[in-house]
Amino acid sequence: MKNYKAYISYIFLIIFLYAFFSYINENIQLLNEISSIQIGYLGIIFLLSFINYVMKAKINIDIYSFSKIKLSILESLRIVSRSTAINLSGPVNIGAGYKLHYLKKKYGLDIIENFSINTAYAFYLNSFYIIIIFLITLSSNRSGVENNIYINLFLFSLIAALFMFLKIISLNKLDKIKIKILKNTVDKLLLGFVYFKEDTENTKKLIVSSIVYILFSLIYLQAIMSSVGFNISFYSLLVLHCLSSMVNLIKLTPGNIGFLEVSLIFFQNLHGITTNQIIIFSVVSRIVSFVSLILLFGFEKLTYKN
Repeated sequence: MKNYKAYISYIFLIIFLYAFFSYINENIQLLNEISSIQIGYLGIIFLLSFINYVMKAKINIDIYSFSKIKLSILESLRIVSRSTAINLSGPVNIGAGYKLHYLKKKYGLDIIENFSINTAYAFYLNSFYIIIIFLITLSSNRSGVENNIYINLFLFSLIAALFMFLKIISLNKLDKIKIKILKNTVDKLLLGFVYFKEDTENTKKLIVSSIVYILFSLIYLQAIMSSVGFNISFYSLLVLHCLSSMVNLIKLTPGNIGFLEVSLIFFQNLHGITTNQIIIFSVVSRIVSFVSLILLFGFEKLTYKN
């Protein structure tokens, strides 16, 4: 089954890469725009890329604090860089498998607890992203009146369903489940939501880390767009970040290459960023991410002794 998923993943990757290179051949001027990026901009972009990796490491520290696991910033950065590198080279989300194996082997982390905490965090974070997109599209006429109505109705229904789910949890409606095995399974899966509700200190730390990460991500996006002369509004960048984060939950190809770009182009009416701008952003950000990982591995060799 795993091999089957891997084959499907690589097939999609080949299709996306073929379409990408065909597009580049037809729009060869894009390469000239990328190669014209000034050294000063590159320095800023790389610096922001490193800060983003550090903030991801900090978020990891805050998440696993709920399980009483205390990671150092260097150890967490090592986990983040290695899991990201594995995701770039392998199908689906196998980088998460590395992280799970590492934490289970060194700290005895329970698999279901790990899944529950990360699911709860992803739920809250992406609910926030959906609300942001809804509020922006609600006040925007970019897509036309008719399209906006359908998009806003869908987003509103999704938000209502998310709040309904939270209401069911908060009222302990699931405690009425009579089947013991099913009830135990549900309790374990909802453990992360319980941690977030009861451990307010760690929850506040995680919220602050996430907000700082989002802010630096927006500055990073702005730096890439500005480096090639694109003047993109803050709201468009915010929607682009929200969509990118949600799409990256679905690891269809190694590094989500192709699938992310197609998804951003498909939802072009939401953020108003052109296809050419998306392609340039994708190429530059992936190159920067790859080089940053290489530099991080070099830094790890100098600082990590185990």
